Amino acid sequence: MHVAATHAGAFVALKATEEHKKGKLEPVHVKSVASKKKQEAPEGGEDAEEKADDAAEKAADEKEGVVKEGAEKEGAEKEGAAGASEGVDIAPEWLDFLYELLDADGKDGIDKDEWAKLVKGQWADPMWAALDKSGDEKVDKEEWTTNWDPAVTAAFKKMITSKDTSEKEIDAWSPAEEYEKAFAKKELLGEDKVMDRSEFEEFIYTAMEFRAIDENGDGTISWEELEKNAKAKAKFGPEKADFAKFGKDGMQLDELLKYLNTKQAFGSKVVGGENGSERAALAYTALAAILLCAWQ
Repeated sequence: MHVAATHAGAFVALKATEEHKKGKLEPVHVKSVASKKKQEAPEGGEDAEEKADDAAEKAADEKEGVVKEGAEKEGAEKEGAAGASEGVDIAPEWLDFLYELLDADGKDGIDKDEWAKLVKGQWADPMWAALDKSGDEKVDKEEWTTNWDPAVTAAFKKMITSKDTSEKEIDAWSPAEEYEKAFAKKELLGEDKVMDRSEFEEFIYTAMEFRAIDENGDGTISWEELEKNAKAKAKFGPEKADFAKFGKDGMQLDELLKYLNTKQAFGSKVVGGENGSERAALAYTALAAILLCAWQ
């Protein structure tokens, strides 16, 4: 193979990557390209050229099949479970904090009794089933970190039964406190009146953290309750004057959410997006590389 041709092919591969990232690249018709190259091939060595073309076409077909299958799978995941593939990335510091609140005695992880006492709501059972994969009736730190997202998704499927979430559907959540329902509708239902997977995760996390500190369950976290919880006091205090930022009446659920947002507890979780484009661009580059190998 001539060096000039190799360089030209490499340029095509790189150009394909750049154009695909910009969304300008049309689907690659590998067979037609291979056929055109075959027509341009010099006389002699036709059998070798045909074998090379066949090998290139086969490899390209397999590659296209993998890319297509991956795209179809990703599309199905996006559409399934009313957006179950979406979500937020909870900062490790805050996910660890919730774990520590629920592991009240600080021994051997969250046991079933601690969970039942501190996690109350329609989400409790589906989340526990997803978290306790080992079935030993306790959730250790590794299970908590690994299974948090599947647990939220399990609760999401249980509680959000349609893509068009209505206030009526939220009102039907049981068991759930009235202040939690009002909070969900006001703060997280959104202008579109639809609670997606990301908004639901913010609701679940905030509600679970709030309940774990609100000892008497009246919908307000007082300084007295905070003082009884060393982990929470260190996080939201440690002095009474520090806690005063939430107002004289103590902390409300919506105030906790606002505080978590100021601390960047919830990050964005990109599904597809630029990463998806990068993967697709690499696939096109790989196809071009296959052609280059066939031409050499």
